[in-house]
Amino acid sequence: MSAKLHNIQNLRGIAKVEIDFKIEIEGQRKPALQGISSFLYHFNQ
Repeated sequence: MSAKLHNIQNLRGIAKVEIDFKIEIEGQRKPALQGISSFLYHFNQ
């Protein structure tokens, strides 16, 4: 699996993070899974 930060945004106190990822199987031409995951982080003060 490989992953990298695709995008990050501040949505008025909530951080929206998008991670670009790819899961590969050794010996296969195409990735088994590829996409962008989104996460929302809310920090209480």
